[in-house]
Amino acid sequence: MTPSIQFQGAEHCAFYFEDVHLMLVQFEREAFRMLYLLTGQSGDSLTLSFPGSLYTEQVMEQVERIFFVELNEYQREPVKLALGAYFPVGSSRVGAYYERGSDETTLYFLRVNGDAPNETLETIEDPDEHRVASETFQARYQDVFFIKK
Repeated sequence: MTPSIQFQGAEHCAFYFEDVHLMLVQFEREAFRMLYLLTGQSGDSLTLSFPGSLYTEQVMEQVERIFFVELNEYQREPVKLALGAYFPVGSSRVGAYYERGSDETTLYFLRVNGDAPNETLETIEDPDEHRVASETFQARYQDVFFIKK
């Protein structure tokens, strides 16, 4: 029988890097982060595997600086967001973010500009660009996320 393992003092964030389902485990102490492949789920039990050092380095290079962000909206308190999916839209890259500590039903689409480690995020304000990002997300992850229409 496999024991149930739980890391104390850690935040667990499942996300997609393109089509790969991953689990980021961030320890409060020293802000240390570990990355695992999320390979299965049965009820409340998850099956994780180590993706290897090279893959971990490549993914973390792309998302580490933009994984946890604050969105500052006009005349509102900043919203603390976590990355739910990182995926291409045409020649651009987009992050689908959810509010940390929420029910994860509201997504924010942010365009990733530049390359790591100097990438920046920008809200997608153009209605047509937002529609394309939303449709791409829905097509790519329709079997994974519950998407209200």
